[in-house]
Amino acid sequence: MANLDEIQERIKSMADVVNAFKSEAVQLRVIEALLGQLDGVPALDLASVEAGAGGAQGRRTGRRKGGGKRRSKAAQEESSHAPAASKAAKTAKKARSSGSPGGFAMVSQLLDDGFFRKAQTIGSITNHCSTSKGHHYKANEISPGLLRLIRNGTLKRAKNKDGQYEYTQA
Repeated sequence: MANLDEIQERIKSMADVVNAFKSEAVQLRVIEALLGQLDGVPALDLASVEAGAGGAQGRRTGRRKGGGKRRSKAAQEESSHAPAASKAAKTAKKARSSGSPGGFAMVSQLLDDGFFRKAQTIGSITNHCSTSKGHHYKANEISPGLLRLIRNGTLKRAKNKDGQYEYTQA
């Protein structure tokens, strides 16, 4: 523990040296070199670290996001306030739901209503939801709920003469 405290004190004293370098890449390489030296691993020569920052490893390639245009601080502050207001509006919109229950909730509701006393195909289930319940579902939205109820033993299924599954109460 005493060794850790000593290391922390050394790092604090070296912070000014590290912050003297303007390039973040150079700062990171200096820190790596210093930490390597503290651990007993041979460190890089600082002169080579400075020279290496301009090399291929420190160089960034590709285009800048945003077209590469630099903006003034005033322009950045203006744009930083505008998205905050729009983000609040977007989250308020996301809070509202469509009012339709999910596929599993709808299948459970149909089960409680006794809809599955008679064998039903997935097409007849989605059609019934559209016409009688006023909620429009695709077959791929309903099928996970049906499968879940089959697995827990509430529903059972069997193939009909057309090769489609028919779902009934277990």
